[in-house]
Amino acid sequence: MVSNCRHIQGVAGISVFLITQWTLGDTTNLIGSILTGQMPLQIYLAVYFVFSDLVLFSQYIWYQIWRRKQKRKAQHQPSTLILCLTVGFLVMNGLFQGYLPSSRPLHVPVRHHPAGRNLLHVEIFHGIEDEVGYAIGVISSLFYIGSRLAQLYKNYKRKSTDGLSLMMFWLAILGNVTYGLSILVRSIEPDWIVMHLPWLVGSLGVVTLDVSLVIQFRIYSATDFERLSNEKMTEEDIQVDANGVVNYGGHENYGSINNPDPVPAVYSNVRH
Repeated sequence: MVSNCRHIQGVAGISVFLITQWTLGDTTNLIGSILTGQMPLQIYLAVYFVFSDLVLFSQYIWYQIWRRKQKRKAQHQPSTLILCLTVGFLVMNGLFQGYLPSSRPLHVPVRHHPAGRNLLHVEIFHGIEDEVGYAIGVISSLFYIGSRLAQLYKNYKRKSTDGLSLMMFWLAILGNVTYGLSILVRSIEPDWIVMHLPWLVGSLGVVTLDVSLVIQFRIYSATDFERLSNEKMTEEDIQVDANGVVNYGGHENYGSINNPDPVPAVYSNVRH
């Protein structure tokens, strides 16, 4: 994780809409958890998710605005550690979601109708707080979906996934799958599905988009390697910092003078 942070050119690969909607999704999730009376641990984790999102958002501003005005390498190093911690927060975010309990049971009364069930007659709300919490859950799921769509679009426009962590999305898939299954294994009755639909859409629905992001990694990593192979670099393009880390055309390399590596790290994740 630290090596990935070292070669990322700030957070240039992350869509600002991904960060914004991810933050809004976690924020509305926190509000919904409070209104629907979730377990204390679930609320504490929701607070943690919001905090990690705010750290990531601050890093985006830090790199996109402040870093452009700074030229000295020494001024970039402190923010590198913070970025690594931020990625760690997001990785743990994906793992924690898999162990979170689903939304509080709303005690759906089962009604038997002679002509079969009509979901419109199912009462899943028992107060204004339940209604507002459910509505916020819907909004939260829309933010989660929108964040992935924004990142998919940016990757498509750039034809690259440079600056993104593949492991982060793999863990997001793992967390969302386990989260969604934790709801479905309890019941697959229509009443139950409707009651938890926003959380199912926000977890299992997002998985398909995360898989699409992983596919983009596979496609564009080969494109990045081909583009690198066709680049002609001069001596001015190759720089070595005080720590002996080699930079090729602005891309930091894992290698150094003492441990050279001819392939820039930004493209070293290409599978051969």
